Amino acid sequence: MFSLRCLVLAVCAAVLSQSAAAWPEQLKRFLPGPTVEQVEAQTIRHGGVELVLEFAEAVDNEAAEQTVQFLKKRFKTLRRAISIVDLTPDNQITITVARSDDTERLRALALRSGRLSFHEANLSQSSISAVMERGEAPAGWIVTEGPYMGPVLIREAPLFDGNMIDTVSADRSYYDKYPVLNFSLKPDASEAFFDYTRDNIGKFFALRLDGEILSIPRINEPIAGGHVQISGGFEVAEAKDMEAVLRYGPLPVDLKLVSERVISPTPEVE
Repeated sequence: MFSLRCLVLAVCAAVLSQSAAAWPEQLKRFLPGPTVEQVEAQTIRHGGVELVLEFAEAVDNEAAEQTVQFLKKRFKTLRRAISIVDLTPDNQITITVARSDDTERLRALALRSGRLSFHEANLSQSSISAVMERGEAPAGWIVTEGPYMGPVLIREAPLFDGNMIDTVSADRSYYDKYPVLNFSLKPDASEAFFDYTRDNIGKFFALRLDGEILSIPRINEPIAGGHVQISGGFEVAEAKDMEAVLRYGPLPVDLKLVSERVISPTPEVE
């Protein structure tokens, strides 16, 4: 019995000591992050990417550390890849990611501020044409580019912001199996959103992330329960990364890219 128990414990220990990259995404959020030694070993064997970031403005130690913790949570959601996020003595952030060479994706995951907002939208071509002719939008409105369309008018003051979101998840559409983002609003926001959609049937609202419009759905009926779905022709990885950005909220401080480099794997010596 004793030897069997030791064997079981040994097997469990071996499983738990495996790289975090082998764990399902849902479980990785609750596990401690990989060690520096694990990331270095995986980078040597499989290659990786190193990003160096700096703060866009002066920050105190608390805001700097909070930003690092946000980035750790974001990068922990990557499948197969493992990462280390460090704050250097000169107040820069270094992110080393093993088992990935997708610099564009990793850069976006690191630099997105994560500020989501809901805005009233006007897609009337006559209104947009009049604004383009005058060269300025009516007070309280701005002109911006819509997804897969030309200029659109949105009200500058948001109806809601990302703080109103309770949960967010990336999934696949029931109809066409393309990736979508599902939001659930907090109770107060859910009630206000129902009132707004009830009073604006036939109109549009825009969902904006860091100044970029993700989607402009038409309000066909009152939306009860605070459930919102975005389908923007996302790739699977893009939807997953947006889920990670929005799940943990906006960065405390915006960041700028200082440098990036791809680390090639080191050939094994026979």
